[in-house]
Amino acid sequence: GAGVLSCLCARAGASVLSVDASLDALELAGAIAKANGLAGDIRHLHGRASSSGLAGGGGLACDVLVGERLLGDVRYGPALLDFLAARQRHLRFDGCVLRLRPLW
Repeated sequence: GAGVLSCLCARAGASVLSVDASLDALELAGAIAKANGLAGDIRHLHGRASSSGLAGGGGLACDVLVGERLLGDVRYGPALLDFLAARQRHLRFDGCVLRLRPLW
């Protein structure tokens, strides 16, 4: 998620790049970050996480990719495929993937 999940990562000290295909979600994520005093710690980008355009054509060399709602429901199949492509394109060789389960 581009909102609360990004804030939790930033609060833990991570350099956060939040990516979402929805402009509405990014607007909300920015408001959440601002309300939590983290607006300067999170970069919000519009697009798909798997896009090669995020880093000028190359990978982002991320240490950690965090995703939610990827495996529990077949309705999220496209999101899972996008996340797997992002992992292949942007995660460092020794990086890790964290899959968070929703609380509800």
